Amino acid sequence: MNEEIGLWFPGSRPPVTPVDALAALVTCDEDLRARKHAALRAYAGQTDRLVEVVGEEHFAQWWDEEAFVAGHDDDG
Repeated sequence: MNEEIGLWFPGSRPPVTPVDALAALVTCDEDLRARKHAALRAYAGQTDRLVEVVGEEHFAQWWDEEAFVAGHDDDG
């Protein structure tokens, strides 16, 4: 899919963090999922091609969860 629509720069890979290394993992309820999906689809120029490739339902499912890693303090 990356080769077809260019999600990542050539030679790069998406970041992957093991679940046990996450600071938080939030699962969206139906209302939040719907609002988040509507907000993302408002940027049609950035999302239409991806939706065309994976389908509207799969695209929406991708945003069911939000994963966060802990930030690093500049002081070390």
